[in-house]
Amino acid sequence: MNNELYEKNIRIIEKRWPEYLEGIRNPDNVNGISCEVIEEEGRLIPRVMRDGKTYSLSSAYSDEVIVDRWAEFVNLNVYEAVIFLFGLGTGIYVKKLLEKADEAGEENVSILVFEPDAVIIGELFRHFDLSGVLSDERVTLDIGSLNEDLLRNWTKSHVSYNNIRNAGSAYYINYPRIYPEIRKQYDHDVEYLLTDYYGNTGFKRSMSKTVYSNTLDNIRKMADSLSIESLVSAVPKDMPVFLVSSGPSLSGNIQELKRAKGKGLIIAVDSALGVFDKAGLIPDIYVTIDPEKQEENFSFDWIPEVPAVVGMSSPEFVIKEGQPYYMLCPYDNYTGRFIVDHSKGAPYHVLISGGGSVATWAFSLARAMGAKTLVFVGQDLAYTGDKAHAAGVAVDDDAMLYTVDDTDIYGEPIRSSRQLISYRKWFEHAIAECEDLEAFDATEGGAYIKGTKVITLKEVIDRYCTKDRDLAEMFSRSEPLFDEEERKEYYELLGDVPEKMGEIIRNARKLISNYDKMEKAIRSGNFTGDRLRKLMASGKKLSDEIEENPAFTYIDMLNSDSEINIEENINNKDSDSEKDFINMCELGREHTGNILRSAEKVKKDFSENIDLK
Repeated sequence: MNNELYEKNIRIIEKRWPEYLEGIRNPDNVNGISCEVIEEEGRLIPRVMRDGKTYSLSSAYSDEVIVDRWAEFVNLNVYEAVIFLFGLGTGIYVKKLLEKADEAGEENVSILVFEPDAVIIGELFRHFDLSGVLSDERVTLDIGSLNEDLLRNWTKSHVSYNNIRNAGSAYYINYPRIYPEIRKQYDHDVEYLLTDYYGNTGFKRSMSKTVYSNTLDNIRKMADSLSIESLVSAVPKDMPVFLVSSGPSLSGNIQELKRAKGKGLIIAVDSALGVFDKAGLIPDIYVTIDPEKQEENFSFDWIPEVPAVVGMSSPEFVIKEGQPYYMLCPYDNYTGRFIVDHSKGAPYHVLISGGGSVATWAFSLARAMGAKTLVFVGQDLAYTGDKAHAAGVAVDDDAMLYTVDDTDIYGEPIRSSRQLISYRKWFEHAIAECEDLEAFDATEGGAYIKGTKVITLKEVIDRYCTKDRDLAEMFSRSEPLFDEEERKEYYELLGDVPEKMGEIIRNARKLISNYDKMEKAIRSGNFTGDRLRKLMASGKKLSDEIEENPAFTYIDMLNSDSEINIEENINNKDSDSEKDFINMCELGREHTGNILRSAEKVKKDFSENIDLK
C-alpha cells in the first residue's frame, strides 16, 4: 500500500470533484464487491470479487497489447468526440483515448468516465497513479453512487448538434461482467439522453428559424386544410395499410407494391416519392413534416393530384395549387390551441405525432385511421447493402460516416446509426402498445423490428389485398377543417398577434430594467436584503407573464438557440453565491434581450406580411 500515491490521487479529486472525497475515503459498498491488488512477476494485478467470482482488471500478459486491441475494436472517432467510458480501473483505457486524441491533434474530445461505485477507486488509488488522466480537463469522473445527476448534466453541457454523431460508448475490461445490471441501465440512460437531444434540443437548435419562417408562410393555409377527422372516419378499418419509406430495400420490391393499388391504402413518406415516380406508381397519400425538405422531392407531375399530410412548419412549396391537404399543428402552437378549442376535427390535427421521423408520423396517422393491418415497406432502419436510401431518393446524406451495429431480419449484424436505432425502438414501443394491431415487415431487408412478422411483400398482398376499394370516393368525403364561422375566428386570432407581441415587448423591457436593479443591489452589498427579494419576485412575475402569453410560441421558435445557450451557461455557474447572482442577472438580461428582439420581429411580420383577407 502506498499512502503517498493515495494522497496524490486524492488531491486531484479534492481539486476537481471535492464532493467525492468522503465517498472515496469511506465507500458505501452498495454493490457487494471487494477489490484487491496482487503482484505477479513484478506486475500489479487488480482483481474484483463479486458473488463468488473473481474478475481481473488487467491482462495476464501485457496490458499494452490488450489496450491497443481494445482501441482498434471500439474504433471511436476522436474528432470532437464525446465518449462515455464505463469503468476507470487503472486508468489505462482513458489514457489510450487521450493518446489517440493527442495523436490526431484533437483538443476538443470530451470523456466521461463512469465508475459504478467508490470501492474499486478507493483501493486502486493506493497502487496506481491516476493523477495524470484525472487532472486532464478533457476527462470528467462520474461515480454513480455519489452523483446521480452528473450524467444528465454533463451530456447536456458537452453534447452539441455538431458533435452528437461522434458520440460513442466504450467499456473497461470486465466491468460489464462485474456490473451487468448497472451497465444495462447506464447504456439505456446514455442512449436516451443522446436520442432526446437529437430529437428535441438538437432539432430546435438547428431548425428553429426555419420552423418559424415556414410557419409564417403556412399559417394562412391552415384555414384551407381538410379535416383529418373526416378522413379517419372514411377509411375502412379492415383495409390493409402499407407504410412505405425510402430505405434501400424499396428498390427491390416496389414493383410488387403495384398489386396493392386499389386494394389497400398506400401511405408514402416524402423521401420515397422519387422512387414511386421512377417505378410508375402513385401513392394514395403521402406525409411530409421536415422543415428543410428538398423541393425536388415534390417535382413530379402527379403530385397535385395526391392528398398530402403536411406539417405547419413544412416548406411552402410542398403544397401545390389545388392540391388537397391535411395540415398538422403542434398542440403548444398558438394555432394548435385554437384548433383544440374551436374545431370539430381538432384532436387528429394536433395529437398525431411521431418519434422524430416522417415514418413514425405516418405510423401515427395510420393508427389514427384505425388500421388493424399495417405493412412496413422500405422501412430498413439500417444501411442495407451499405446504402442509406433506395435509388431515386433526392437526399444529401452523410449519415453512413457514423455507424453502429444492429441486428437484421435474419439475425445477422447490419450497419445502422444511433438515430435509426432510436426510430426502430420507437416503432417497437408503439407496436407493443397496440393490442389490436397486426404489424408486418415486408421490407425484405434491414433491421429487425420487434413485434412485427417478417414476410415478403408478395405474401402479404396475396393474403390481405383481396377486395377492391374505391379510394377516390373515400377521399372525396373529406370536409374542411373550419366552417365559415371558425375561419373568421381563426383570422381574428392571427390579427391579435401584434397586440400580444406588444404586451411581451413591454414586459421584456420591464424585466431588463429589473435585472439592472438587481445587479446594482448585489454590487452595492445589499445581497440578502428585502429589496433584492422583492426584485426577484417581480422578475419572476414578469418572466411568467411573458412565457404564459399564448403567442409566445412564435418567439420560442426564433429564440430557442439562445434559450439553450443560456441553460448550458447556467449549468456551468460559479460556486460563489454573489457571482452566481451577478451571472444570473447577466444571463437573464441577455435572454430577455433576445426575447425582446424576437417579439419586435414577430410583431412586424404579422403586421406587414400576413394576408388575412
